Amino acid sequence: MRRTEYHPIQRVNPLTTPRQERSQFDLILANPPFGSPVERDRLAPDLAGHKPEALFTDLTLKSLSLGGRAAILVPAGLLFGQNKACQALRRALVDAHRLIAVVALPAGTFQVTPPAGRRRARQGSGLVVYLLLLAAGGQSEAVRFYQLPDLEPPTLAALLAHRPPSDLTWAWTTTRDEIVAADYNLLPNRHKPWAEPEAAPSVEEAWAELKALERQIADTTQDLDTMLAGLGYRLPDDIKALKAGDHD
Repeated sequence: MRRTEYHPIQRVNPLTTPRQERSQFDLILANPPFGSPVERDRLAPDLAGHKPEALFTDLTLKSLSLGGRAAILVPAGLLFGQNKACQALRRALVDAHRLIAVVALPAGTFQVTPPAGRRRARQGSGLVVYLLLLAAGGQSEAVRFYQLPDLEPPTLAALLAHRPPSDLTWAWTTTRDEIVAADYNLLPNRHKPWAEPEAAPSVEEAWAELKALERQIADTTQDLDTMLAGLGYRLPDDIKALKAGDHD
């Protein structure tokens, strides 16, 4: 009989744990926090970026044993963002690992929680979130994309069986070469086959892309303000307002 080994649960911050002290895992399920950047001086130096979604995705890739599998939730910005961390992670997912599927969850699956003192989010509003399914090592020859219409049991059963219902066109496959030609953009709508009927524009996905760009502008403005402050200059108030705006 095979003996099962149990290890005590340890409370640590994985983002600050040095690479040589990290454990390797065969299976990782992750729902990381999104949004506010983390101070770089508090992070392990081998992790990419300063946003939690990029940091935890990179941590997941570096914590998998060879052949290990992972399922991780990420926001839209990670799938198309042009900052160095997002670009490097997408290349790693496609070129150095086997990205099995990118699953677009239905709008409203994750509701926005407004900060204290802000008005309540509108009914039905929420983040557009994607589920990445991957295996460590190798290379992605083809990636399966899913755009789930709902989270009802029949839909989830079809997803797990890799067989979409015949009356729904919410699953398709894209080759690695097509993803590379698209500059590693991993948004499902970017790779829908031309032969399929053109879907109505996704307001939720467009909104997520807009908010990701706004956060990128705010982050860049903040970095520029910090750099200029070190040189004895300050940004005009109308430009500084970009980084202090409402990006929820």
